[in-house]
Amino acid sequence: LQLLKMLCQTIQSTTQTETANTGLNALRVVLEGAGHSLAGENLVIVVETLSVLSGGDYFHNGSDNSIDRSTKAWANASAIAFQNLKLIVDDFLEPQSADDELRPKSFS
Repeated sequence: LQLLKMLCQTIQSTTQTETANTGLNALRVVLEGAGHSLAGENLVIVVETLSVLSGGDYFHNGSDNSIDRSTKAWANASAIAFQNLKLIVDDFLEPQSADDELRPKSFS
C-alpha cells in the first residue's frame, strides 16, 4: 500500500503529461487487480489523485507553484483519470437501491 501512495503522489505532483499518463495506466492495473480491496484512506488517496487531474490549477502541498491541468496537453490524462474513477464507481462501490433513497434517514 505504500507503493500505491507513492504512485498517487507522483501522479498528483508531476508537471509532465506523459508521467501522469503512465502513472494513471499503472494505477488502472492496480485497480483491476486489487481495487476490490481498497478501502478507507487508500480509497480516499486514489479518488483525490484522480480528482486533481480533472482540469484547472493544482497547488501541490500548499506551494505557490501551480500546475495548470486545464490545457489541451492534459486532456488525455483527464480522460484516463475519468476511466479509472468510472472503474471504481462501477465495479467496487456498493450500489444503492431506490428504496434506500426513499427511506427517511434517522439521526441518532
